[in-house]
Amino acid sequence: MTRFLRDGRGSSAATDLRVIAGKYKGTKLTSPHNSATHPMGAREKNALFNILQPWIADARVLDAYAGSGALGIEALSRGATSVVFVEQQPAVVRILCENLSRIGAAAEVLAEAVAAVTERTDWQGKFNLIIADPPYDNFQQSEVEALGELLMPGGILVLSYPGSLGELELAGFQLLTARYYAAAGIGIYQKTML
Repeated sequence: MTRFLRDGRGSSAATDLRVIAGKYKGTKLTSPHNSATHPMGAREKNALFNILQPWIADARVLDAYAGSGALGIEALSRGATSVVFVEQQPAVVRILCENLSRIGAAAEVLAEAVAAVTERTDWQGKFNLIIADPPYDNFQQSEVEALGELLMPGGILVLSYPGSLGELELAGFQLLTARYYAAAGIGIYQKTML
């Protein structure tokens, strides 16, 4: 988790974000200057993507609660075929679009709530990989579990969540591994095949 620093005016400013590997390696990304988002630190992001590498190549990815888009952009950089970004805050969507423009990638950006996206019947089973980094101050497990409808059988869900919740069990998923970094828990789940 990135630490927020106070500047002289009392506003919050996140540390610089960069793409850490792949074809966009080194590209600087802008992060929203507020405490509603919590960009993942470089160490955690690198560890996460090293675990995910077998599932990224040629994957169709959904970056839910996308914020700056740093996680979805990292997936694109490392070989994902496509990424759909979901972010409901208009000011943050603008930053996300700026970041996509920096790498010159065409991607679909949905400026709506994750709950609305999970209700789209035309997207059931569409994605191989979903990255979910919901706001910690309003974590809703049922909303995260609903993302399972959008995954193909055997698809992977990556979830960043408040570490204080411990090891989370999600309905319809098998936990493959869980890691903890400062206040964050990161779980890698596989959709249960029925």
